[in-house]
Amino acid sequence: MTLISFIICLMIVAALFAIESRNMVASVISLGTVGLGLSLSFLLLKAPDLAVILLIVEIITMITLLRATAAFDTCTIRSYGRTTESAAVLFLLCFTAIAWKVFSSLPPFGAPVIKTDEMFSIILSGGIINRVTAVALGVRSLETVGGMAVLLIAAAGVATVMRAASRRKP
Repeated sequence: MTLISFIICLMIVAALFAIESRNMVASVISLGTVGLGLSLSFLLLKAPDLAVILLIVEIITMITLLRATAAFDTCTIRSYGRTTESAAVLFLLCFTAIAWKVFSSLPPFGAPVIKTDEMFSIILSGGIINRVTAVALGVRSLETVGGMAVLLIAAAGVATVMRAASRRKP
């Protein structure tokens, strides 16, 4: 088992603990563990810029969620009943089946979809003269978009928590 596979397994266990835990503080901390594992995964996949952005966002999110959790009088989560749990399990099964179908259709990791010479001819025909610049613009721009998506999702989560916390105060 590779190191990244081990980290992904730990992330899955932490996510399941976050879902099943009745203590909100423990759920928030295990959710932070999932984010830390994702940051480490990006670091191992040679995307340090994305890993640093995710780590910063994770720290800010953890501080915000722990403060919001500490504002409650009780730190336990009430049960919603069998119907909600059954719907959640059905959703997870459908999501897993779709994800399995999508990921099984992808090419193996590290196998290029397009040959290097073809890629350079396509990129060079777009007006970029330097090959290094063409690769940097083609590949690193996707990582930047991923980083911006992470920041956008984190900002939406923080805004949701802060808005819910402001509604509860008299």
